[in-house]
Amino acid sequence: MANYPPGQPPQPPFQQPGHNPYQPGAYNRPPNPPRNVPRKTPGKLLAPAITLIVFGVFDFLYGILNLISNMTGPKEIPPQLAGDPFWEQMYANMNDPESQVMGVVLSIVMMLVATILIAGAAMMVRRRVWGFAMAAAVVAIIPCTGVMDCCLLAEVAVGIWAMVVLFDPNIKAMFN
Repeated sequence: MANYPPGQPPQPPFQQPGHNPYQPGAYNRPPNPPRNVPRKTPGKLLAPAITLIVFGVFDFLYGILNLISNMTGPKEIPPQLAGDPFWEQMYANMNDPESQVMGVVLSIVMMLVATILIAGAAMMVRRRVWGFAMAAAVVAIIPCTGVMDCCLLAEVAVGIWAMVVLFDPNIKAMFN
């Protein structure tokens, strides 16, 4: 029989005086078994992740530049290009209000895609969400999402590199 004052019900262990529920073993649960995972992100995974972050930052900044350019209004043709029918048509199209609205929308889409790329690469560095890291690699591979023409092929190559690394069973096991 339990020892408690007559007329009072027994108290659960977490309500007993002097009981600290935050101390180790307070509820007699075994601790989580240690995983055999290295604490640091291996270089095999870190290199493509950091490169994708850099490309994502460039893409985002380029999207901001495009957004500002499309929102500043009409553009005048430089005097050295006046008279050339190609450039006159090009500047006429840039000053069309529908083209400016489309440019703003595409700039916002570019910045959203760059945000996905940066966030997914950050998940790759932290080894948190494998699917989101894979989504960043896929976004880098899609040619229409690389907004900087000079970096387009490099971004595609790094996206493929990241996918190859992410499909490695040892790397995939590091994600939780």
